Amino acid sequence: MRSLAFALPFLAATAAAWADDLGLPPALSIDTPRGPYWAIQDTVQEDPEQDEEAGPSQPFLEYVTFHSELDGGLLYTNFGGGLDLETDTGAYLRWTVDLGGNATVHVAYRHYDFESSEATGGHEHVLIRGFLAGVGYREEIASGVEVSGLASAGLMKWESTDSAFRDEPGYVASGELGLSIRLHEAMRLRIGGAGDWVKTDFHQSSTRVEWNLSGLIGFEIRG
Repeated sequence: MRSLAFALPFLAATAAAWADDLGLPPALSIDTPRGPYWAIQDTVQEDPEQDEEAGPSQPFLEYVTFHSELDGGLLYTNFGGGLDLETDTGAYLRWTVDLGGNATVHVAYRHYDFESSEATGGHEHVLIRGFLAGVGYREEIASGVEVSGLASAGLMKWESTDSAFRDEPGYVASGELGLSIRLHEAMRLRIGGAGDWVKTDFHQSSTRVEWNLSGLIGFEIRG
């Protein structure tokens, strides 16, 4: 018994050193009070200052993915008199990212493809394509109903099949007001109007900035 009493301290020191060398959990160490392992884990807390220094937890691409919206529909446009184009229908497609709160940013594509007789007296085929980018603001005025305002600017390409006229580039600045109504958790109906200031030499008669007015109807898809 006396030999065992002398041997116990030596065995305890050896076991503690062995536990440190193997990297065993604190619950298995001789110097740590006994208890359930999960109880010991609960006492370990993260430093809140380290969390703040780590920055935003959501990466940029992930944020954009989960806050993106897509809408598209039809435009019915009355072109400025100097453009010598009949009133006709086009289409638009727009990608929007919600910045949080009420602010948004977007890029949009517009497309017109129709027959017009204003400039030639015959049937001239006209193709118009535009790329725009801008910002927006929206506000919910009732459950499932929002009003929004958008401001955009970009470039447009004006093309004609009539050999008497050259294809021309142009600039556009646009303002839009819209009303969106929730039809489903992920879909909304959008109704609105847009005013465009355009500058181009298309049809050789647009020597000044022209004013186009459009009505629009489309659908929004939100995540």
